[in-house]
Amino acid sequence: MSPSSGGSSKGELYSLQEEEEAADGWKELSNRVWTGGLLLVFVGVVGGSVRLLCRLSGADPEVVHRAQQLRNAAELVAQGYSLAVEVVREEWAPLRQVAEDGDSAEGVRVDVNRPDQQATALLQALRVLLDAGPRARKVAEAGTELAELMAPILADASPASGWKQMLGASREARRRAKAALKELRALLHEAEEEELMRHFVQASTELLGGPDGDDPTELSVWADFETRPAAYDSLLADLTGSGLSPAGGDT
Repeated sequence: MSPSSGGSSKGELYSLQEEEEAADGWKELSNRVWTGGLLLVFVGVVGGSVRLLCRLSGADPEVVHRAQQLRNAAELVAQGYSLAVEVVREEWAPLRQVAEDGDSAEGVRVDVNRPDQQATALLQALRVLLDAGPRARKVAEAGTELAELMAPILADASPASGWKQMLGASREARRRAKAALKELRALLHEAEEEELMRHFVQASTELLGGPDGDDPTELSVWADFETRPAAYDSLLADLTGSGLSPAGGDT
């Protein structure tokens, strides 16, 4: 065999090796593409099947979830307002007791010139409600009403949270669940129009935020009390039935 023919054979062998490697590479890539495509098809089919099963069974997990979130927010703002009121009454009780034990004809005195820890705590509790404003009370009342209204509806709608639950429920339970879904959709639509979720979250933040943590000397609440003593006195009287003595400022 001549040198030229030997070199040609080496070239042919090298080319064949390259072709085999390339073929193997394309085969591996093809397998990956096929596997990935099959996986995507499977996910699409399964996802579509779940949605189809939900529609066929009458389930609507999204509506149930959104309704539960709305009720949770309504319940939170209602609890936040109740807690803020309870704190005021708790801080007021020992001050009133001291006045009663001392048989003070003037009632509870809150003197801006002689601030004490107990009076400061009371003013801070009142300020939370004053800063939140009358709107917070209205929002809390709306939250209480909505949470109570939605509780039995969500209970009836429970099977509609998934197609398995819906199919496993009795005929009567499915009927109630479908009727409850209709009510929930109407409530969610109304809540969206009135932006109830935004109002609930904002009021909850204001009510549960507590006193200003950037005032370690607690001077700001006394300064605020001096600027609007009548507001503090009126709110306290509204919540406890008793106001502050004239020592708290000119009312």
